[in-house]
Amino acid sequence: MSYFKKIIDWILFVPFTLCFVISLLIGEVLQRIALPFGRKYHGFSLQIVNLMLVASLKVFGTKLKISFPKNFKIDNNKPYLIISNHQSTIDIVLLYFVFLKRIPHFIAKVELGKWIPTVSFNLRNGHNALIERDNPRQAIKAIAEFGRIVNTHKYLAVIFPEGTRSRCGELKEYQVAGVQTFLKNTPDADIIPVSIENSWKLNPHNSVPAESFTTVSITIGDVIQRTQETTAQTITEQCHEFVVKTHKL
Repeated sequence: MSYFKKIIDWILFVPFTLCFVISLLIGEVLQRIALPFGRKYHGFSLQIVNLMLVASLKVFGTKLKISFPKNFKIDNNKPYLIISNHQSTIDIVLLYFVFLKRIPHFIAKVELGKWIPTVSFNLRNGHNALIERDNPRQAIKAIAEFGRIVNTHKYLAVIFPEGTRSRCGELKEYQVAGVQTFLKNTPDADIIPVSIENSWKLNPHNSVPAESFTTVSITIGDVIQRTQETTAQTITEQCHEFVVKTHKL
């Protein structure tokens, strides 16, 4: 990376970080005001803060390239599971933006529910699943309960089966256990494969600043409709292969 590019990154990184943090703090307040009035208003507050966070990315020169398959359509009265690769904590913001009208619900590690403004409050109070990665029994129980909630309320759920975000965009193996537990408890859900590319540059591991003027690609695949023959293993493999095919790495 050239010194000139590094200077530009630092110049833009400061206002980007300020805008992003301020958006998170405002979102925290909005959620706390909205939630007592019901989940509908809580959802509105999440939509507002998500638009603010995406605007912060624009301050950093980030471009979003979102691709849907031809004739893509999902039923608003049906639950779905998004299976996506995971490159950055920014992925949550990106998937919220892509599926803003449905307000995605997440399976996330329990640490994220503790200290991040807006994100932690929503993870704790917005019908999401917080799991302890070192406690399989707790994780299975939390995902099973989450699956039942998603099936009942017809939510759009998200799982990152790599288990943790990748460091430099490399794709890890998809773990089947979480997907299997979720699908067992959400019999009405179909699957939406998603591929995210280059978001790791916005949240590099142990490094600052992030890379300005990054183009992040979010590619959505055709809905995988479940049949009696489909299994969590075949679905997971199919979603992993979708990422392999769409990435340019």
